[in-house]
Amino acid sequence: MENDNFQMILVDETSDDDKSDTVYINEVIKKYFDSNGVNLKFVHLKGKQNYNDKKVVGQIRNLTNMFKKFAGGDTATIYFIDTDSSSKTFKPGSFFYNLTEFVKDKGFELVWFCKNAENVFLNVDPETIENKTAAAIEFAANNMIDKVDKEKLGKQTIEPNCSNILFVLSKYLKKK
Repeated sequence: MENDNFQMILVDETSDDDKSDTVYINEVIKKYFDSNGVNLKFVHLKGKQNYNDKKVVGQIRNLTNMFKKFAGGDTATIYFIDTDSSSKTFKPGSFFYNLTEFVKDKGFELVWFCKNAENVFLNVDPETIENKTAAAIEFAANNMIDKVDKEKLGKQTIEPNCSNILFVLSKYLKKK
């Protein structure tokens, strides 16, 4: 996909105060993709349970409509969510199943982190981290993305300590 006149809305589960996932996502984009000319917009869910909140959906719709009106371009919306489980399948009615159905119904994409972003990028349980934002900032400042096994970031099926982030982003961004 050409980067010119294109917008990506990146929806993560963090809050406006804790943008740890945003840091990890930005580091992946910087290392593996050319995002020049792409309008990147983050929407913070303030908790994954808000994935289908009217305000969130409205914010996505407004960003999409404004970009189309003023730039005449297309938008891709991608949700970035922790699975919170190592399960490869999720039963109907479960949170992750409902999220997957919502994203599919809206024509959005879903990037998952199994079990969570800290497992994937830092190879640690987030419960052992005192300050997730500080850990993410340290990750970026020390170029720790270079130590993350690229194969772990390009999975197409859910596996522990892995993500599909490279697989999904490569649909929309030029690889470096």
